[in-house]
Amino acid sequence: MNSDNPLPKLARPTWIPHWALLTGHAAHGLSWLLLILLGLRGLTGLSLPGLAWVHLVALGWLTLVSLAVMIHVMKGMADVEWPNENLARWSLLPYGLGVAGIVTGFWTSSFVLLGGAAELVGVSLAVYLALALTALARYKRFAEANPSVVRAFTIVLVMLALTALLGIGMAFALGHGSPAWLLTVAPPIHAHLGGLGWLSILVLGVSVNTVKPITGGRSPYIALHITASSAAFAAVVCLALGLAGVPWLTGLGAGLAVLGALVYLLDLALVLRRAQVRHRPPQAFLGCAALYYMVAACLGVGVLLGHAEWMSAYAFAALIGWLGQMVIAHMHHIGVRVLATLARGEEDETPPNALLTAGLSWATFASFELAIAGVVIALLLDRAALVPLFGALGALGWILMSTNFARAWQRANRPESPRI
Repeated sequence: MNSDNPLPKLARPTWIPHWALLTGHAAHGLSWLLLILLGLRGLTGLSLPGLAWVHLVALGWLTLVSLAVMIHVMKGMADVEWPNENLARWSLLPYGLGVAGIVTGFWTSSFVLLGGAAELVGVSLAVYLALALTALARYKRFAEANPSVVRAFTIVLVMLALTALLGIGMAFALGHGSPAWLLTVAPPIHAHLGGLGWLSILVLGVSVNTVKPITGGRSPYIALHITASSAAFAAVVCLALGLAGVPWLTGLGAGLAVLGALVYLLDLALVLRRAQVRHRPPQAFLGCAALYYMVAACLGVGVLLGHAEWMSAYAFAALIGWLGQMVIAHMHHIGVRVLATLARGEEDETPPNALLTAGLSWATFASFELAIAGVVIALLLDRAALVPLFGALGALGWILMSTNFARAWQRANRPESPRI
């Protein structure tokens, strides 16, 4: 045991389950390979293999990483204690297995596998959500708790629960053919509850704190953050009700979504303008993510106005351009911090830029930006033949990012590397 590191070399941090982050990272890499296959097969529109890709990204990457990080973030932001933190962590294991089954079920058109896997995901999420909501319900026991933060976490967890319930119902309907509304009305509601209600509102809420270590500061106008989050919440409620049968609310929801994206873009631009941290790649990912949030909102409006051919571009811009880049930005900070604590113990505070290779970080950024812009444009122009080319660029970005993280791990394990 190194005298500079009071914890054992192989100590595992308890704040974020590292294996969940690694699994999510692997799902991200696999998503680019599946995208290449979809392009080669001309299946870039709505199809069962296409839904396999959507669920691999939304559940296997974005949601798995979010649930893993929430175990730590919820304690820090809401000042609550999980009733059984280890059970919350390990509930993500059957969840991951269930997601693998869902993706395989969609890809192979196996509705039996899809239904069983959806139930496993549902049970796993039920355990996680029960623990999380119990922790939030007890927040008054802790003097530092912020009621507004507790309400925000409760809202996103309820959105996740509703998304999961609709998903399980749709998986059942695919195998049994009824009730019909689960295959006609429910899918777009399910998509928006998950993408906007669960993931986007979570990102908006959490980023008010997580951008501070990445940039060195927070939003100078908290009203902008509140407006962006409130608009997103009102948007998803209006969209859900509108898609369920109140058409005029759909347009209102779309307008609120655009407003929320615009305000958040302004808010983040002000934060990045004042950034004091010199580790710039994560900040670049944050800025591009906010831009794609705006792009996705505008494409969504276009879909509602009758441009159904924009649907694939809308989904890709939202999942990969907006949410995906936010996760990548945070992985270049939180992900590296997890690596550092794995190697050096939980007390280590080595900054990510001391472990990452700047050239690889910027090469990763360039590869992903070219890939994302290329795929969005190819989908808008209905040029499926171009998708594999840009998908390969995305895969290259993932390889570069993985190489960078592997080198960071090696540096973290070197006695001569920086220790703070």
